[in-house]
Amino acid sequence: MNYCTNVYIMVTSETKTHTFDFSNIFPQCTKDFRWINFTPNDHVAHKLTNLCSDFNLNHRNSENSAEFSQRCQLVTYYLEHIRKNKEKINVEPCCKYFFYKLKGLFNAYRSYCGSTKLCYEKMQRLSSDMEFKDVISPLFSLCDSNISDAVEEIFPIFEKIDYTYDNLSLLLSDKRNPSDSKFKNFKSGVNDLERIHHKYNDSFKELLILFNKYYLDYVNGLNPDDRSLYAFLSYRRKAGDMTGVLRVIGKKPQTHAITG
Repeated sequence: MNYCTNVYIMVTSETKTHTFDFSNIFPQCTKDFRWINFTPNDHVAHKLTNLCSDFNLNHRNSENSAEFSQRCQLVTYYLEHIRKNKEKINVEPCCKYFFYKLKGLFNAYRSYCGSTKLCYEKMQRLSSDMEFKDVISPLFSLCDSNISDAVEEIFPIFEKIDYTYDNLSLLLSDKRNPSDSKFKNFKSGVNDLERIHHKYNDSFKELLILFNKYYLDYVNGLNPDDRSLYAFLSYRRKAGDMTGVLRVIGKKPQTHAITG
């Protein structure tokens, strides 16, 4: 789960078109892994805690050491999630999600590395030490560190997408008592992202269309006769949200008859 509530996307005429491929990240790489209220406690997790502590000792100052090690353990444990599921997921998109989370870790807890890629490579080297070699080192061979460069370049957009999807998934999880605030956060996020869709390739647009489809499937599946849903559905109708939250993407252009 992402706690980002205010991500501002600056768009200027100099912004270049990005070729980053957003395919198969959401929801495939976000489901079945908890980012809040979860502390891994198995053998792998304990080894990762030790690795994170070693990294903190060698490549960070001592500030917030315990917090860093705890958060680092969770982020790197996501590699174990990839390992366990690599036969049924596309690994590369999930590595993109991992590097996004790793970048967020080092934004919150500064290191001496200089970049997410260099920090990851230092973790890789630590994982080859005798203590970690058998259990942890294979995890750090799953993802190519070069992927992190592309993720780092678009991190603010990735963060906005993650926050938007978080709110969508929380909305979808409750058909009895839909959260108006989660819907508004989701809609606002989609609208912000839609305004810059021309700066990215088709995979970005397709991702927004997918989010919109999930929302439409949800809202159209709500029982209009359920009195507990009346207020939520009424607000959506008044705002024109029953046909989706996208305002440009996927809309057919208006045609006007030409008369002579």
